[in-house]
Amino acid sequence: MAVDLVPQGSFSRLLTELRGHSEHAAPALTALWETMNTGGFSPVLRTDLKRFNGGLLKDASAMPLSDVQLGLLIDAPAATGAKSNPPFSARFWNARWTSGSATSRARITRLAPM
Repeated sequence: MAVDLVPQGSFSRLLTELRGHSEHAAPALTALWETMNTGGFSPVLRTDLKRFNGGLLKDASAMPLSDVQLGLLIDAPAATGAKSNPPFSARFWNARWTSGSATSRARITRLAPM
């Protein structure tokens, strides 16, 4: 049985709301991941979230995203021909990788220069 970590579509809406305001992406994602790490009310998504167990979100810091990087996260479903938005998990992992929280900043900038 699958457990939804966030309400369906809420992460996509967050990214879309951040379009044109990429300077707010890192603080918003950091706050979201902090809430996911502990569980509770997320002011970012304006809903209660379950605790994401496993330690992945223990260090909830996110690097800043450029307008281009944020746009790639938002537009990825259309670019791949997806008929609907990918589930939260796909966008979450892309955001974690892009913002450098899942790996070092040096590795990210080597693989995808900012």
